[in-house]
Amino acid sequence: MTSELKLMPVLHGLRATFIEHMEAVGVPLSTVKLIVGHRRGDITFGRYSKGHLVDLRTEIEKVQVVGVFN
Repeated sequence: MTSELKLMPVLHGLRATFIEHMEAVGVPLSTVKLIVGHRRGDITFGRYSKGHLVDLRTEIEKVQVVGVFN
């Protein structure tokens, strides 16, 4: 249980950083919400679209990760 509690702030920080980078490269807000699991509350995307036709992989790959694994 202790290791889980220590890990949560790290994971939240990574999530926040990823979202910031997605914004920086111009990924549309509605697509970011799809990727991170946030509710798309507006009438157009929230009610009439479920995002099934959005190419999430292409949008995620716009974020360049430098120096983490190489």
